[in-house]
Amino acid sequence: MIATFDADVLDETHRCPVCGQVLPYQVALFPFDAPCPACGVLPWCRISQQDGSVILEVFPGREPSMEDIASFIETYVRSNGHKSVLCDLSELDMVSSSFVARLLTLNKRLRSARCRFLVCGMGPVVGEVFSRLGLERLFEIADDKQDTVERRQLAAIA
Repeated sequence: MIATFDADVLDETHRCPVCGQVLPYQVALFPFDAPCPACGVLPWCRISQQDGSVILEVFPGREPSMEDIASFIETYVRSNGHKSVLCDLSELDMVSSSFVARLLTLNKRLRSARCRFLVCGMGPVVGEVFSRLGLERLFEIADDKQDTVERRQLAAIA
């Protein structure tokens, strides 16, 4: 028996981080090996949208390719007009140098698109890596998602 999925019934927060298509399943945390049926990419994060912002919950063991970053910016920032992106690292116990490089690229490209980029949810090891590399000077860092929501509300008032 072949399962069918009705996209209208699905929770709109489960979208491919690359092409933006609604996924016919809820994206689970690692291990996750089901590619997006539209573009064939393995998701590197779970995406949700809240108050005009995009929230990326990064999966352990996955990192975006340069093409994934370009597609994400085109799909969510340029085409849909989102003005802020929150990258939640709370599921990560560690980060590789290539992941940090991809975050720097994402940050640079989002800023050039006039989009705010915030990083939150860093555990002790990830926080230590950011501190030792001096990344707190390059990224806007929040303690957690709630802190970020409060910052956005204050920025909207100002």
